[in-house]
Amino acid sequence: MYEYLLTMSNSRGRRKTVIAEAATADEAIRRFEAKGASNIVLHTDELAAPFFKPSALVKQFRPEQIVYLRTTGPLAFSWVLAAGHSLTNSRTTSTGRWSEATDSAITEALATRKCPIGRKRT
Repeated sequence: MYEYLLTMSNSRGRRKTVIAEAATADEAIRRFEAKGASNIVLHTDELAAPFFKPSALVKQFRPEQIVYLRTTGPLAFSWVLAAGHSLTNSRTTSTGRWSEATDSAITEALATRKCPIGRKRT
């Protein structure tokens, strides 16, 4: 079984990005179509699936953030990691994991495209 990143719309039109486990990309898409999802976008292809494990990143990033980081340039990617590291050093929890403040800061930077360098290409 491989892991695929999918973005879809539910019956209310709300967009959501998820990690789906399936043997093939087609199976992952069919599974969510059967649940009523529409406008499904597959972000992981058959070639990348054996090597890319997005579940290993979910402690630090939500699935939609993983998709953004995969499509952004290397400078913006580095900025997000550096910003997260500096925020984590000042606001770590007792377990050493990223705090909610870190997650909020990264999400805001990605959503508003306020990364100082390496803006997303259009």
